Amino acid sequence: RNCGASYCGDLVVFGKKIQQTLSRNRQHIVRVFQYYAAKEGVSKKTDAATTISFSEFRDFVSDLKMIDETCTHVALRHMFLNLQEDPVDTDPTLNLNEFIEVLCGLSCFKYPAPYVPLEQKVKNFMRFLFAQGGNIMSRLRMGK
Repeated sequence: RNCGASYCGDLVVFGKKIQQTLSRNRQHIVRVFQYYAAKEGVSKKTDAATTISFSEFRDFVSDLKMIDETCTHVALRHMFLNLQEDPVDTDPTLNLNEFIEVLCGLSCFKYPAPYVPLEQKVKNFMRFLFAQGGNIMSRLRMGK
């Protein structure tokens, strides 16, 4: 697995500064993960709220209004599949740790400037996600 590094050069996604940023935002990350993991419902998945399917992940990115000419459905699918623990899985999903990794990859789409360190991109992305991110937190509070 490359942990999203193909989207961020040769940087290590889980460096100390990034871990600190992710730890500070863990509660919010878990809430977002659980919200999107439950979107398809128990009847469609055997592991309902413990994984996110590609369609749930695509909904998440779409809700953030991040899909554009760079962050395309094809790019999202490629990132999603590259983070799989089991690359031959016929029904790929992301667990919480993989979802956290994909957030780091998404930060590079949101802030593509090559001279900005990855830890700053992740920090800015967490701020975008939870302070301004397409009403993600208000969506969670309202249960929509």
